[in-house]
Amino acid sequence: MHPKRWNCARPARTATTVSAGMALAVAAAVVSAPSAAALAALPVATAAVGTPPDLTSFSVPAETVDCETSTEVQIFAHLIDDAGIVGGDPDPDADLDAYTHVIVNDAGTAGDGGYILFGTLVSGTTTDGTWRFGGFCLFKPAGAWQVTRVHLVSRDGDRTDISPASRGFDATFTTVGRFGAFTSMVPASDVDTTVPYGRPKTIKGVLSWYDTGGASTPIPGALLRVWEKVPVTPTFPDGDERLLGTTTTGRDGSWSFTWTPPHNSFRTYVVWDKGTTPAGIRYSDGLGWTQRTNVQVRIGLSSVPRTVPAGTVAPVQGNVVPNKAGSPIYLQRLTPTGWKTVSTATIRSDSTFTLLAQPPVKGAFRYRVYTAGDAMHTGRTTAPFTITGT
Repeated sequence: MHPKRWNCARPARTATTVSAGMALAVAAAVVSAPSAAALAALPVATAAVGTPPDLTSFSVPAETVDCETSTEVQIFAHLIDDAGIVGGDPDPDADLDAYTHVIVNDAGTAGDGGYILFGTLVSGTTTDGTWRFGGFCLFKPAGAWQVTRVHLVSRDGDRTDISPASRGFDATFTTVGRFGAFTSMVPASDVDTTVPYGRPKTIKGVLSWYDTGGASTPIPGALLRVWEKVPVTPTFPDGDERLLGTTTTGRDGSWSFTWTPPHNSFRTYVVWDKGTTPAGIRYSDGLGWTQRTNVQVRIGLSSVPRTVPAGTVAPVQGNVVPNKAGSPIYLQRLTPTGWKTVSTATIRSDSTFTLLAQPPVKGAFRYRVYTAGDAMHTGRTTAPFTITGT
């Protein structure tokens, strides 16, 4: 999800946002907070008439702002200046200190770092008016915040930094939202796996929510739905997805799911809805996935002759699971130049086959049976076996 860019925050420090594609955090431009020495060195012009820009009133939201229902954390300040206040939302490459803004930081955090919100005049004039510093972009889904200073810029060049708290104004507010959630995956999301037909496959992982510092906390009791997306075939013309089942995370956030894949699948998804942990932490919805599952046919050999008179033929019989009636199957013999197909048959309607082995001369020869795959299943080659010509 790509949230709308509000006329608001630019981080004055690097912000780490955590998401499963669904978190409500968005970062704008990253700048470095000016040091006290740098602020002291800023040029300050003295107005010919009047006083420097000043803050006469200030307000932040009194109630906790739920950022799922509102992305607006509106901060209001009444500003006065004889020459007029410089407002606006500059480009990230501009001199941000040349525009009036407020700095928002974690409540109780010392220093000048934080997130920059630029102002918009909402009533009055630039010389005597009310400004809104709004649309606070949610860099952290929950927490207490404090406006540490208001940076005032006058049209005549004056620049003044005022701490709202030093003027007796309440400058703290709180937000709630949802933390991003993520699951580890085994097998990993970039690993293909092969499973013989009729054998089970297990995927597993740990579901956790992540704070903005990157620390993870397991999510217990979450319901996960497991889906698979099958290849495009005449049977599944759109590469359909189907629900395989559900599983629930344990106390440590771990989960596992086992099923018997009947055919190849392009990808397996694990999906969860947004929710709230027993500790009251809200987390976002999301998904994890594994790569392709290849379901390999099985070839059973029911009759393999051990010895055959040289130059004569003997049957090699077996069956293929699942039923691949009408598909070709091959008997191959190892030669000095590699494996060579020496007999071909068509798999019968009951999934059985008969191939013919013919040792060319006396001696031991290595053979194997091979059948190709299709969109629904992966082909297979048996382990080599020996037939001796006598």
